[in-house]
Amino acid sequence: MGAVKGIAILMATLKAAASAYAVQTKRYEDAYNTLREAGVERPSVSTTAATLSDDLVLAYAELLGAERARTDAQRAMWAAERAVAEAVNG
Repeated sequence: MGAVKGIAILMATLKAAASAYAVQTKRYEDAYNTLREAGVERPSVSTTAATLSDDLVLAYAELLGAERARTDAQRAMWAAERAVAEAVNG
């Protein structure tokens, strides 16, 4: 019974990580599309503030933040997947 409960907890963790990944991917795509619609192709950090409007600088900051959060969520999913596999396989 304890192993089943442990696996259920790990599966819930995996589900939460997958949900966070989906949310961050949506954030990333929204910011990317905002920049793309304005004709901006992934500007460099050094030129962003000097060449873009305030709205596009905020979109770029959102893009960078979402990219980092998405990477963190993906790592959490991988860790949860490994933990589930280890729990199931013993």
